[in-house]
Amino acid sequence: MFFPEVWIISGKEKISKEDFKIFYSGYIKHMKYIKRHIFSDGASVSYFGRVFFIRLKFLHKRNRNRCNLAIIEGNNKENIIYNAIGNMLIPIWVNLTIELPIKVKSKSLKSDIRNIKRQDLKYRISLSKKDMNIFLDDLHIPMLKKIYSDEADIIDENFDRKLEKNKRELLLIKKDNRIMAGGLIERRGKIPKFLLNGIIDVEERKKSIMTSIYLFISEYLYSENEKYLSLGNSHGFIDDGLFQYKTKFSTYINKSETWKHGWNLKLLLENEGLKGFFMNHSFLYWDLKENLLCAALFDGESKNKMLSKVRKIKGIDRIKSFGFSL
Repeated sequence: MFFPEVWIISGKEKISKEDFKIFYSGYIKHMKYIKRHIFSDGASVSYFGRVFFIRLKFLHKRNRNRCNLAIIEGNNKENIIYNAIGNMLIPIWVNLTIELPIKVKSKSLKSDIRNIKRQDLKYRISLSKKDMNIFLDDLHIPMLKKIYSDEADIIDENFDRKLEKNKRELLLIKKDNRIMAGGLIERRGKIPKFLLNGIIDVEERKKSIMTSIYLFISEYLYSENEKYLSLGNSHGFIDDGLFQYKTKFSTYINKSETWKHGWNLKLLLENEGLKGFFMNHSFLYWDLKENLLCAALFDGESKNKMLSKVRKIKGIDRIKSFGFSL
């Protein structure tokens, strides 16, 4: 993008509650994620306009908005152009895959399985257009709107609703003959992909309904002699809730499907909010010099807890520890 769009996000860093301001360049849907993940409720966004990409290299000299950090979308080559933090590119999307059958190791997953059995949940596979419409219009879309409100990334009217055996299949979960949840599976490539999920009531997540979708899809595909299942993409922040949730299924990172397009970081103005960002938001990054996928952990109260989780994730080439001081 020669003239990328730019926004200024201002508010309190989510954990430290310190003032923090980000200069964001890239796509609006990715900017909304950064706002939601990094900032407390009440953060404001102001549209800066379009900027010639070369100007992004000199932000540290022309920081009139007194931003603390610049996050610039780009690829591995643009990391040098933007004069970003050396050789680091946070992948916007990280592909998480599991080997079938699921290996039940985590206490959380064991607890979910017991809960699912108590509820006597059943599943069926459907190729019905009517079922597909129910899944999208009554489960998937309302769930996203309930969780993310006006920042939900909703499928558009051109989304393909056609189902076909061994290509695109719908799994529906019932309890007492009532549809409770569902998941859409795509089987066109070498590895089946879990595309979309949906539940009838967001509060049902507390009763392991969401986990049942993952388990039943895995059970079905294993019965079809599939060996792997892609759980789809998650953002490259290790502390992201969806990323953490998926790791309880003994996932591994499929690096061949993990984006080399990502977030370049550029330090602009140090303050406690910037320190809070690094201390509280561990992330994956491509080491562009050595072509390794690394995990960055910064000194802080959450470091040891995060370290134990990161060590369980297969596919990370190296874990690197950093300090941060003002």
